[in-house]
Amino acid sequence: MGKSMADWQGDWGFDPEIAEIIENGMPPYLIEFERSTPLPFEGEKTLAATPCSAYELLKLELSYFMQRFYEDKSCIPSTKDMQLEGCRIILASETMSQNSHLPVSWLRDLIFSDPKVSQDARFSPIRTATESRFYPIEVKGKNTLFESCPFEKQLLDTVSSKLSITPSTYLNDQEIRQQSCLIIGQMEDVSITPSEFIATWLINLIHSEDSWISLFRQRANIPRSPEHECNEATTNDFQASIHDYSRVDQALVTYLEQQRHLGIEPSNDDLRNQARIAVNQSHDRWFQTTADNNLWLHSFRKRYPPMPNEDISLTSAQKATTNYTPTTNTATTLNAISGPNKSRHIPLSSADHETLLNARSLVSGATLFAANDWNFYHWLEDDLRRWAISTMSPHNPAQHIPSDEEFQHHARMATYNEDDPFNQTIADNPIWLGMLKKSLNI
Repeated sequence: MGKSMADWQGDWGFDPEIAEIIENGMPPYLIEFERSTPLPFEGEKTLAATPCSAYELLKLELSYFMQRFYEDKSCIPSTKDMQLEGCRIILASETMSQNSHLPVSWLRDLIFSDPKVSQDARFSPIRTATESRFYPIEVKGKNTLFESCPFEKQLLDTVSSKLSITPSTYLNDQEIRQQSCLIIGQMEDVSITPSEFIATWLINLIHSEDSWISLFRQRANIPRSPEHECNEATTNDFQASIHDYSRVDQALVTYLEQQRHLGIEPSNDDLRNQARIAVNQSHDRWFQTTADNNLWLHSFRKRYPPMPNEDISLTSAQKATTNYTPTTNTATTLNAISGPNKSRHIPLSSADHETLLNARSLVSGATLFAANDWNFYHWLEDDLRRWAISTMSPHNPAQHIPSDEEFQHHARMATYNEDDPFNQTIADNPIWLGMLKKSLNI
């Protein structure tokens, strides 16, 4: 008598194979800690916050999939693997929807454009909570994932505007592709979690698949041009124009590094001028770039803020990761795979390594959406496991066995993006931390 959940000792008592597949729950010894948090977990409640659109949600879930895929198979998923997982993410969201009339979007059609891949996805098991970074897979405030999809609206508006000016004009497939690519570029320009590898993957799908264009033509009532369409002359130009946003981003990151190394913080006008040089090789203000978009420039400033005592030897990719992922310790390497009995040093090409860094930073930077998500504990455990393996790696110049205080410090940085010891995390629970250390043979 007089006992509470704070007095609970041990786990629920399930067999290990059962405990591994429990969803929408947590260990009993964490309940007392959880109830004192600002947004305590409740099994019947949805997430406190979610990404703002289907595109942003897909980016996060696909980045999480890429990270898990690499940890399991020590290689980067192929384009088809990504497309299959994209279909599974959408189907998992739609199975939970109460709406029988699902909104349409060319972005959804694009991901389902390969009949073989979409069929495989429909015959695959429904994506579970343990496979997802956020669960349920939904956008808060919307009944379905693609409700009021900005991709569909922008393309319809662009096409309608062009046809209203010249009603007799025919739009060929390549023009629709061009506008679709521009929309992706614009979305990335103003995104707080930009992802070049996801944008590039979608652009490749746009130029390799046709079925989604036919479906869009039917919805927009756009007749097909009677003339033979020729794509060869324009494809490279269209793709080059779409990649301008990433070229500007990379050029400005390099410029920021150089100027900050000299103790100079460039102004917005300096950044715009440097962007014009990167894209047009000219200072002429008549040449507009993505940096002339105030929203994009504001987003860029937020992604790469001035960092006190910043290590100037970091590369742009590493610095981008640092800004996105304050949880990433300098000792952490992506070749340190969480989990026992796995190959830990699989060589990757520089492009694949940068893609994986981008995926990790995007997932880690999304902790603000996970305040009351039970998956957050699984993600934090994986992050701490990866960090610990990296810290103990013989390839680490500062190799050592992390102390309890180091585990707790890293968990605070991952959870709150600051190291105030008054901010408690699950790593402050001695039972949980002891089980984690035991699984790492510490």
